[in-house]
Amino acid sequence: DGIRDWSVTGVQTCALPICIKIVGLNYKDDRSDALVWLNKFDNPYDLIIHDFKGTLALDLGVTGAPETFLVNNGKVVAHYQGEVNQIVWNEVFQPIINSKNLSLK
Repeated sequence: DGIRDWSVTGVQTCALPICIKIVGLNYKDDRSDALVWLNKFDNPYDLIIHDFKGTLALDLGVTGAPETFLVNNGKVVAHYQGEVNQIVWNEVFQPIINSKNLSLK
């Protein structure tokens, strides 16, 4: 559980005209353990939220990591369960971004 399961594996999310910010949710893991893990395996996140009690994860509807949420203007526009790699990004998230003409910043 926790941040280890929310890692992004080699996904190129910055492409003109938008750049996606990656937020990691560390839930139910000790903050220092998560930071050690991130330092060891490289940190892909622009922001890390530490949710030790898991309340934010519960509010988001997390059912089991890894899960990815695409958020635009504070609203979840896509929810994907499973590892996100370049193929998933291209086949799942990019079409949603294109079809909704999202301005994700």
